[in-house]
Amino acid sequence: MKTTFPNAPLIEIIAELRWNFAGRTQPQPGAPVLVLDSTKLDEFFMRFGGEIFQNGFQKTERLVPSSFPMMLYQPVFRYTKVSDIDGTCLYQTGPGIFSANAIPPYKSWDDFSPVVKSGIEALLKSRDEAEKESPFTSISLRYIDAFNSSFMQDMDVETFLREIFGISVLLPEPISKVMAPNSKVKPHLQLQLPISDKTTMHLTFAEALVNNDLSIIMDSTVVTTGEVSSSIDVVMDALTKSRTIIHEMFVNLTAKIHPLMSSKTKA
Repeated sequence: MKTTFPNAPLIEIIAELRWNFAGRTQPQPGAPVLVLDSTKLDEFFMRFGGEIFQNGFQKTERLVPSSFPMMLYQPVFRYTKVSDIDGTCLYQTGPGIFSANAIPPYKSWDDFSPVVKSGIEALLKSRDEAEKESPFTSISLRYIDAFNSSFMQDMDVETFLREIFGISVLLPEPISKVMAPNSKVKPHLQLQLPISDKTTMHLTFAEALVNNDLSIIMDSTVVTTGEVSSSIDVVMDALTKSRTIIHEMFVNLTAKIHPLMSSKTKA
């Protein structure tokens, strides 16, 4: 059985892969890692663009001007479909980084995962010969949700986190006594939850303005680190497991507002 939410608060999903890019240098500690071999990188972009062109991703946008230096793990190109109807998924590539992104109207992981898989297959075919067999050093899946006023129903962020998610912020007297009388604390929480030796969940809760609507952002990311084989099956298995962790946590955490999300259960 699968639980779906037609009125889900989802903003974006990002599946991201990172690997050790060969043509890089770091001039001094703390300085940005710059990319030196731009020729091979440009060839990689062209090969990748050619691979996904066949799947309808025929619109290319350069995010970093050609005259600017490229930095490690910085997206340089974005690839989208020409049709507005299909414009809810996109790919991004850069030195040592690839991502597949989805925005509403997002349907389900079952619909998005084939897009992710096609992009990774194109990536594996396009990487430079010196990197083709290089393992991935990081695989992450990130869900960004925004609970706007329709979910908050006049609650402030502290009350919403406590009453809906069961997350309480208890301040010691030395901190609470500096607050103005009858004022409310605005939590900005960051949690790091170990799942296994190589897998960690990162959770962030914060207040933000989304489309001119005061909302509570919930950023859920599962990261797998350590060397991961550059095999499509191994990578997709890691992403699917990450999705299961995030989905189960989200469904259980938001139980009190399922009616507002118009939950439906299907086989």
